[in-house]
Amino acid sequence: MSLWKLIRLTVLVGALILALQSTVWKSWQLSHWQRPVWVNVHLLNGDGEASTQHYMDGLTNADFADIETFLNEQAADYGLPLDQPIHLALDSQVQVLPPPQPEPGASALAIMWWSLELRWWHWWRVDNREHSDVDLFLVLYGPENLQRPQHAFGIEKLWMGVVYGYASKKLGEVNNVILAHELLHNFGATDKYDPQTLYPAYPGGFAQPEQQPLLPQRQAELMAGRIPLTPQQAEIPDDLSQVVIGKTTAEEIGWLVP
Repeated sequence: MSLWKLIRLTVLVGALILALQSTVWKSWQLSHWQRPVWVNVHLLNGDGEASTQHYMDGLTNADFADIETFLNEQAADYGLPLDQPIHLALDSQVQVLPPPQPEPGASALAIMWWSLELRWWHWWRVDNREHSDVDLFLVLYGPENLQRPQHAFGIEKLWMGVVYGYASKKLGEVNNVILAHELLHNFGATDKYDPQTLYPAYPGGFAQPEQQPLLPQRQAELMAGRIPLTPQQAEIPDDLSQVVIGKTTAEEIGWLVP
């Protein structure tokens, strides 16, 4: 190997090590709430309709402000020693949709390939990377579109999430509930509902698990996503005022010591 190639290889390896150290340090800071977390929301037109684009173009920071308010109030309730742990802002629109999720029962190789594609897509579609810790992508469809294709997801320590929602003022608050849900997945929060029935799991998926009588509940636990009303019925909350972060979730994301 020539001296020049050796120098190039040394520089590349050094840069890779520095990048890895930076990523690890960032993940440690965020997951341990050592500083405020900056979250950017990016909008995508899922169905390509002009009406969806018109709705997107009319959205402002004010339409997502309740996410920041909700999370900061909940953090204060658990005694997190940061004045404002979450800063959330509406950022640029993204033109290219995320790679489609693997089909149920897909092989480990297919899931791994999708994960790599997702990371690559995330990296190239964010212009304001230096001013964002977590990127949330809201893919919007017209409310008349019954083919909203995929489940929302957020992946622990990947520091991004994708939500599929409806371009509707009426349903905008529901979109915000899902955005907050997927954001907390990045910090280690787990789903707290039955994957088949979507009914909240007891006790972690109940906002007030010690309430007597237990049902009906008045609020939803964020990571359960529904308000239990009867042993078989649970409804989606209208907005974040009907939602709390339960103790189990607070423990998972580092807001409460078990």
